[in-house]
Amino acid sequence: VHNRAQQITGSGSDFAFFNTAYALVDFGGTDPNVVLPGAGTYFIHSLVEIVNGATLSDVYSAKLYNATDAADVASSERTISHLPASLTGQIVLENIVTVTAGKTIQIYAKNATAARGTVTAARTSIIYIRLF
Repeated sequence: VHNRAQQITGSGSDFAFFNTAYALVDFGGTDPNVVLPGAGTYFIHSLVEIVNGATLSDVYSAKLYNATDAADVASSERTISHLPASLTGQIVLENIVTVTAGKTIQIYAKNATAARGTVTAARTSIIYIRLF
């Protein structure tokens, strides 16, 4: 394991779901994204904390997005459903990614049910560990 790592924890306003399509998780302060510094293989771990809206059984999804190449990170999407009204749930995103140059990795999320609920800034984070 290489000894290079970076972790970003969100700060600013919680991200409010405003539609049922994927959108960049934006806290208006520190957004949860990391910059992979160069070619190599990386382990990416992200914890996305979601507070459900006032309705039972909303369906929330999150994924990693490669902003440099404008493409989803393969097989990174995860979903939680049946989250009780006004309660908190977590989505864990974990992937091993190999890149040939530096890349910016971001978190995207959606509520497939309706435009309600939030992603908690202070409890959402992303980290990478360079493996080789």
